[in-house]
Amino acid sequence: MTPCNSPRDWHRCYSGNFDIWSPESYAHPAKMAPSLCFRIFEHLKEMELIGPGSVVLDPMAGIGTTGLVASVLGYPSIMVELEPKYIAMAQEND
Repeated sequence: MTPCNSPRDWHRCYSGNFDIWSPESYAHPAKMAPSLCFRIFEHLKEMELIGPGSVVLDPMAGIGTTGLVASVLGYPSIMVELEPKYIAMAQEND
């Protein structure tokens, strides 16, 4: 594994555009900011923990932000969510 050379603090991870979600998705109480999700993927790539051929598993998918970001970056994903209302929101965000 590659050593972590990233700065200890990440900045501006909650700024940026949130237009990847349907309006109904804003009702979810614990949304992940898309820019934070992109930064996490960037860090995983820097650490060589994700790369070509990787599949992303999100066991608490909520409104599907991780799956959306994975898709934009070219990674297939498997999302698991128990709440039907959040599954419907994730499908709207597809």
